Amino acid sequence: MSRADVVRERLIVDIDRLVEDIEELVNATAEPSDDGAIASVRRRISQTIASAKNSVAQAKKIIAASRQGAEAVVWYTREHCWARGAMQVGAVMALACVVRSRWRRSHQQS
Repeated sequence: MSRADVVRERLIVDIDRLVEDIEELVNATAEPSDDGAIASVRRRISQTIASAKNSVAQAKKIIAASRQGAEAVVWYTREHCWARGAMQVGAVMALACVVRSRWRRSHQQS
């Protein structure tokens, strides 16, 4: 696991803890005799917390999927080094065709 992965994981854990702490604070301050303004603020904070939880969950899924994809690419390139070379040659040839086509168009217009 790279240093960036460790930092990313720590950040997600910290955000999770922060959301949980804020949620506890909102629940702890709930009183039946609250006036409308406090109840409104509490409701908005609760909605924001729910949204943050959803965002963190989505971020975790995206990170897990990207990690799996990166691991698959690393495995494939290690196992199929000739295919990797062929893909690189193909990419260079495609780029050369694009450059040649643009060069021809620019010289034909002159």
